[in-house]
Amino acid sequence: MTTIPPEHLDLIKMIAGRVYRSLSQRGRMLFSVDDLVSEGYVGYRQAISRFDPALGKSFETFAERRIRGAMLDALRRMDTLTRDERGRFNRLEKAEQSLTGQLGRPPTEEEIAAAMHVTIQEYLALQQSC
Repeated sequence: MTTIPPEHLDLIKMIAGRVYRSLSQRGRMLFSVDDLVSEGYVGYRQAISRFDPALGKSFETFAERRIRGAMLDALRRMDTLTRDERGRFNRLEKAEQSLTGQLGRPPTEEEIAAAMHVTIQEYLALQQSC
């Protein structure tokens, strides 16, 4: 097992925190920061085995892309929604968040449907598919 220098462990944790903050509520239910750190360690090991100092990049710069990529790959593997379903879910979530901010309360289904420019039946079908 590879011992990680403290500064590299801090790098993995920092990246995990950024990725975690970018997740939707649903994503946060599926993954914890610790899960992302574990996946980041996979990317770190790949970076160690593939790093070529002759290319002129610092190891940290090279490793950061591998670490973040490993975390995102794990998120994609665990996602049960298709790309289209994910897009619809994100659209629905953004409309709900925007309305909550504007109204100062959770919006009704009718308000969300109107904001999305769909009928209430279309909204309910969309909600069911997500």
